Amino acid sequence: MRVNLSDLAAKGAVPQGFLLSLALPMDWSNAWLESFARGLGEDAQDFATPLLGGDTTSTSGPVTISITAIGTVETFVARRGARVGDGVYVSGPIGEAALGLWLRENPECLETLALEARDGLLERYLLPRPRLDLIPVLASAATASMDISDGLAGDLAKLMRVSGVSAEVIIGDIPLSLAALQAIAIKPELLELALTGGDDYEILFTAGADFSPPKGIWRIGSVTAGSGPPRLRDGEGKSVFFKKNSYRHF
Repeated sequence: MRVNLSDLAAKGAVPQGFLLSLALPMDWSNAWLESFARGLGEDAQDFATPLLGGDTTSTSGPVTISITAIGTVETFVARRGARVGDGVYVSGPIGEAALGLWLRENPECLETLALEARDGLLERYLLPRPRLDLIPVLASAATASMDISDGLAGDLAKLMRVSGVSAEVIIGDIPLSLAALQAIAIKPELLELALTGGDDYEILFTAGADFSPPKGIWRIGSVTAGSGPPRLRDGEGKSVFFKKNSYRHF
């Protein structure tokens, strides 16, 4: 549900409802179904996105859940549209969810990381936060937009490529939470994971020179001419390269 709503938010679309397809295995239980329905119902209420319909069936395989959220737009914000001279912005801290997943897969690591920081990273992975609050800002100011699902570095490349431009980003300007900074301080190589791992569901967008970002929006770079991959630079202006720029689905 939250991942679907993040897609709508990035396009400037206001959620109107969702469709649910649910395939249940033969060993399903009332307790599981009640828990699932309660959690989904809470999100539907919190995000003002009612269930409109769908389908329920049985399956010989594992439980399968598919949700399609539906929204309406007055001003559609496309992925294509970034212009040379635009600023590049993100809506919040990057990398927490990727680090949270890494912690789930490597629970014995980062033993010195504070419990509060560890729990915060795990929560950001398990409970994405769709940025529906930014819909008015994106609809009025963004020239191009997408949510960050596959990693900032890779999604930035996608956003620039479809617009036929490039970008330059200063890594030090990318916002990182205190929990992420603490994890990276213990294991510096996790910085690459934070910037490429995905599941942030923050909004990456471009806006013109006259855009004045509200509190909680960070400018991380500028759109530049050219068709090459975006350039990420460290504090000394040196180019930084990663082994892989984003999560790959296949």
